[in-house]
Amino acid sequence: MESAPLTLNVVTPNRKVVENLEVTEVRLPGALGEMTLLPHHQDLVSLLDTGVVLFKDAQGQVTEAAMSWGYLEVKENVVNLLADTLEREDEIDLARAQRALEKAEEMLNKQDLTDANFKKYQSKLHRAVTRIQVVKR
Repeated sequence: MESAPLTLNVVTPNRKVVENLEVTEVRLPGALGEMTLLPHHQDLVSLLDTGVVLFKDAQGQVTEAAMSWGYLEVKENVVNLLADTLEREDEIDLARAQRALEKAEEMLNKQDLTDANFKKYQSKLHRAVTRIQVVKR
């Protein structure tokens, strides 16, 4: 007997990235580590971290994307992902991501950073590294 697929919805403040896509697997960067969701996953609400999101559609096509933090809800085989940003590989400007990485590294090497600025540039570094990872896979 074939398992019913998950239904995936991904929304950012600016757009609907995915709507009612049938998938067989979703991998996400949870706040406490990577999560893999399969059909019939336990209902769940979770905070997500910046990282790579992967989902496999019913035909086996794998899509990877760079995500800034967000929230996840899983209920009755429906996965709702609310992300600050989410960019698929074809949407990422590699040169821009590399410039952002260099700028963040430069700022993090400064001796007079406040704690707030350190956290800000650490987040920028993590987002840039994630975007580069998605493009270079």
